[in-house]
Order: sequence, then C-alpha cells, then structure tokens
Amino acid sequence: MTLAPESSGIMLSLNNSVIQVAMAVGAGIGGGAAKQISLYSVTWFAAVGIALAVAAVILSLRYVRSTSSQRSGRQSILEA
Repeated sequence: MTLAPESSGIMLSLNNSVIQVAMAVGAGIGGGAAKQISLYSVTWFAAVGIALAVAAVILSLRYVRSTSSQRSGRQSILEA
C-alpha cells in the first residue's frame, strides 16, 4: 500500500477474495478427506499442518532478527 496508496481499496478487496477462496478450497479438501479417511486421521493431518505453520513462524522470526541486527548493528526488539 505504500507503493500505490491510491490502489489500497483494490488490494484489500483482492486480499479478502483470496482469503475467501482459500477457505473454500480448504473446506473442500477437508470434506473430501473426511469422506475418504476417518475423522481421527484428519486430526493428524491438521497437526502436521500446525507444525509446519509453527516452523514457518520460527524461521520467519529468525530471518527478521538476522536482517534487522545486520542493518542496525544492534539487537533486535524481537530477540529475547
């Protein structure tokens, strides 16, 4: 939005549309998976997805810490 503030409405609506499509696709995949395999197994797939999301957050925070400390030459706010 910083690059093109006049287009912020379009960008926000496109972002919302993509979120809605992603939820619909996820619901479709989940429904198909529930039909093919037991609901107990679906929970394990969800656990794997959560583990991947947590790993992505950890990697992202490490990247932010390394780039911010390199730029400023001091510790980042995110560092504990």
